[in-house]
Formats: sequence, structure tokens, C-alpha cells
Amino acid sequence: MFGINNFEGENETVVEIVSDISCYGLLKRSRNNNLKVYFPLNLCVGRLESINEFNRGELKEYVKYISTINDGPFKYGYNFEYEFKKIKSLNQVDKIRVWSSHLDCNDYCLLLFICNFFGDKNISVVYSEEYNWYATTCTKLDENEIKELPKKEHILKKYEINQFKEEWARIVEENTELRFMINGSVKSVNIDYFDNEIIKRLESLGEVNIYSLVADLMGNPIIPFVFYPDYIYIYLINKLIDEKRIKKLQKDDKIFIKINEVGD
Repeated sequence: MFGINNFEGENETVVEIVSDISCYGLLKRSRNNNLKVYFPLNLCVGRLESINEFNRGELKEYVKYISTINDGPFKYGYNFEYEFKKIKSLNQVDKIRVWSSHLDCNDYCLLLFICNFFGDKNISVVYSEEYNWYATTCTKLDENEIKELPKKEHILKKYEINQFKEEWARIVEENTELRFMINGSVKSVNIDYFDNEIIKRLESLGEVNIYSLVADLMGNPIIPFVFYPDYIYIYLINKLIDEKRIKKLQKDDKIFIKINEVGD
């Protein structure tokens, strides 16, 4: 049984792979006894130059405005070489099952990534939205639903794994800073893709605490079903502050923002 970092489980013949610690926790609470591992690769953001070395150190740039190191997805660092080598070394593994979604870019890109690096193994996938359309990721399911979802498992054929590998190669070649799912496919865009819509949203809200804008963007996504974690929105907002399109004000130890009008 592994008890280190993001490994846990006694049955090493099946490896359950998730992209989020919340889903990892759900699997544990559902008494799933397979070897479970979560990879917070956050593949929806950042360039992918170092991904072949399993290093996501570039994510430091996107989380610099908030503290997520001690209790967040990067508490164990940004390099996942050990975890991948450990899975490779498990000769008794019969199947790798990826918990994914056609509606969540992190989940879906993780499936592509796993197919690319473990294409020689038996791989299966479960898609959260196939159980509940509003479950854009497995974290939107409860413990009972998590137990039922494997009944909808897809055992990938070799040609399907190869198709996913080709899709991954395309995304790596595009190598943009931001990605999201649209019509079941990954769309790669520049980091400023949502800038104008964020400005419009702030215009409608007026002067607000920065976290009020973040909450509004998370609760009412610019594109339906395209959700990003808070740190990405905070990064995008601070980028607009640096570009002087948004003005930052300090009031009673809180940060407020507003549109930077001419003459401000």
C-alpha cells in the first residue's frame, strides 16, 4: 500500500488516475481499494515545453498571486516524474482507469496525456457527464454516484489510444497558454482570449472586491460549461491590472478593482 504524497490504495492491479484532489478524496471515501493517484497537472493553462519531463514548473507563474503551495494542488511540488516512473514500474497493473470528462479541459487533457505515456498498457476511461450531464468533472458527483460511474467504463481499443495520442501531439504542437473544451474537443487559445469579456463583466459590476469578480466569473462562466479555477481568473485579472486596463485600489486591507478610465 502506498501512503506517500498522492498515492493510496492496496489493489495494485488497477490504477485510478484523477486530475483533482477532491475527486481523489471522493474515491477514498467511496472505499475504492484500487491504487489511486492524482496528478494536478492543470493542463488547461501554461505552455507545454517541459511536459515530457513531467515537470509543470511553469505553473508557478499562474499561482503567484495566491497561496496554494501548502494546502493546494501543488503542495507536493510541480514535478511528477516519480509518480509516472512508479506507475511504469508496477508490473502487476492490469488496467489504468482515467476519470475524465468531455466538459473539463484538465480532466480531458489528462486522459490524452496518460494515453500518450502509457499507451502500452490497458487503459479505460469514465466520463463524469455520462452519469450526470451537469457533472462537468467527477468532483460534481457524490460518493454514491462515484461508486456507480465505473459501470459506464470505456475500455479503450488500441486505435482509440492512438487517436488520443495524436490529439495530444496536436495540443503540444499548438503550445498556447490557455485551453478549454468546446463541443468535446480541446481549443487552444492565447492567454488574452477572455480579456475583453472580463472587462465587460467588470463594467457591469462596477467597483468591486477582486474576489467578487472572480466569484462571478466562476459562477457564470463566459462560455457555458467552461470553468477555470480561481487562480487562473486572478492571474488574468492581475494581467489586466499590469496592462492598466483595470485599476486596483486598496481599502481597509481589501483589494478593490474597477475599469481604468481615462484620467484615473
